[in-house]
Amino acid sequence: MSGMQAYDVRKRSTDKEREAAITLYLEGDDFRRIARILIQIYGKLFHNQTLMNWIKKAGLKVLKEMSKVKIDELHMYIKWSEEYEFGRW
Repeated sequence: MSGMQAYDVRKRSTDKEREAAITLYLEGDDFRRIARILIQIYGKLFHNQTLMNWIKKAGLKVLKEMSKVKIDELHMYIKWSEEYEFGRW
């Protein structure tokens, strides 16, 4: 790592780099190992906190989408129940 300088990657990171970090995290790698792997692949430094922020943001996005799906499923179930009078004798 000699000769490499740390700089603010927020302005220079790409979606591809973020996706690689998230994929490595989902494969079970820790943040320091992910940073070392990304240094080897992309030739620039990534701070552990930056990686954590990317992964947290992706996780929150997934949770938000999951809640939309649950609400939609509930809506469809209620609509189906009303349409077919589910549970009424």
